[in-house]
Amino acid sequence: MPLTPEDVRNKQFTTVRLREGYDEDEVDAFLDEVEAELTRLLRENEDLRAKLAAATRAAAQNQQNMRKPPEQQDQPQHQPQHQQQGGMPQQGMRGPGAPVPAGISGPPQQQMGGPMGG
Repeated sequence: MPLTPEDVRNKQFTTVRLREGYDEDEVDAFLDEVEAELTRLLRENEDLRAKLAAATRAAAQNQQNMRKPPEQQDQPQHQPQHQQQGGMPQQGMRGPGAPVPAGISGPPQQQMGGPMGG
């Protein structure tokens, strides 16, 4: 049976006759239940974190695969970029259809024209 915070808050221990305090066996049994439930919750939390990390990695991989043009998805990744992009070497700019690095969204920024940006 799952242990709730209300169970802990509302727990009433039996007082002992002839001396002050609670029945040690009852308190120990309750603490054993609390320990077991905390252990279960920590394991469940750890499992959920692992599943979240795996799902996040899978989603990132799927997003990367969807951003690649179809002709790049079939080519080995060890080829230089200039061979993948029609023979044109990339000099710091992404060409049309180039994969967008993770963390960048939206269209590539255009270079400013003029004497300084040209």
